[in-house]
Amino acid sequence: MNMTATDDRAVRWRVPVSVAAVGISIAILFMLWGSEIGTFANLLLVVPIAFIALLVLLIRRKRKARLLCFALLFSYMLLSWQMLKYSEEIRSEGRWLAESRSSKAKVLEAPPEPGSGMKWVVWDGWGELAQDTDVYLVFDPDDGLRNYSPTRLSGLPKPVWKVQRLEKHWYSVTFFTGDGWWVNDGSQR
Repeated sequence: MNMTATDDRAVRWRVPVSVAAVGISIAILFMLWGSEIGTFANLLLVVPIAFIALLVLLIRRKRKARLLCFALLFSYMLLSWQMLKYSEEIRSEGRWLAESRSSKAKVLEAPPEPGSGMKWVVWDGWGELAQDTDVYLVFDPDDGLRNYSPTRLSGLPKPVWKVQRLEKHWYSVTFFTGDGWWVNDGSQR
């Protein structure tokens, strides 16, 4: 039995699969680390490096291994594009899985909004120089945000960019850039 032929076949698929898996894993970690930093790191470092590595493997491989590398390259680029497109949702879900217990405690300590009974805290955000985008973690006791639309505010003070349901009664609410959940005196809680 020739071990080098078996080893060669294993190397043909292990290296490209490893490159793609490591690229996706690092991209997810950067995304969870910070929305702005993660996006830039993924666009400028992770995706190009993994793309070039898979492209080199595609060029250097022969026949069946080349087909595998092409499929991996195409899949990697498609997955990277979707991860960048839905980075805010992925980040919110990942943070919710990791921090839901402590985040719930913070929100439940906040005073309820008059009328709606909602409780909220600033949960995430990005931007600088007065161009901040704030994301709030909201507890909605009536679960009315499930039916949010810009014409039906469901207890929110003004229309928002995005409402994402994390679980029953818990939402991630992203206000438009430069906007936020302001208290009557103009300050933010």
